[in-house]
Amino acid sequence: SISGIQIATAQQDYVVETTDNAGKQTALSLVPVATDNLISGPENTGNIAITGVVTGKFSAGDVVSLHVNDRIVTGNVAANGTFSIDVAASDLVSDKDTQIEATIIGSGGTGARALQNYAVDIAAPNGGVAPALSIDTDSNNDGWLNRSELVTNGVTRATVSVSASFTPATVDVGDKVIFTLTDGSLQTVTIDAAAKAAGKVTLTVATPDEGKDILIKAVLQDKAGNTTPDR
Repeated sequence: SISGIQIATAQQDYVVETTDNAGKQTALSLVPVATDNLISGPENTGNIAITGVVTGKFSAGDVVSLHVNDRIVTGNVAANGTFSIDVAASDLVSDKDTQIEATIIGSGGTGARALQNYAVDIAAPNGGVAPALSIDTDSNNDGWLNRSELVTNGVTRATVSVSASFTPATVDVGDKVIFTLTDGSLQTVTIDAAAKAAGKVTLTVATPDEGKDILIKAVLQDKAGNTTPDR
């Protein structure tokens, strides 16, 4: 979606093992949030599992604390050092600095800390509004395709054009318009620079048989997967 660019980064402490502290150090790392460090609209629901690994000196059952949106959520470390802690997506989205701080004190070891920054993009393109659909061939825009619009010199057009319109400033090149056709099949048109400037994309479909309807819906979807309602 159109928004300020957020950059996801990670930071973690590391330990230096010496002959004096060998086998007594604890280390902690976090896995990228939602796989790609980007929370999109479809992921902004329920809980998101925050995962990571504890290495060095620790015991199964040690507690990892996650600091998110002024809350602390805890979980236990498995025997192999992994952990998975469910955090409400709403807390991750609302967190002011979009950063998770994880801490642990390993049994028989030391304290360890890791930070994971992530990005949030939950805004659907076109201001969250479905693209407006029109049948270009329907020249008088009355919702009917009549003979004068379909027949030229006795020859009936084999296809008709359908456009999906949007506000150019609210979409990006690379966003997609996904059409659902009368038979339920999907056709995807990617917005290029020309389509963005024009504020629409156009799809060509077969001319319906006489007395039959054209039933088409369309949604806009951005690169993060945020999708408008259909129309």
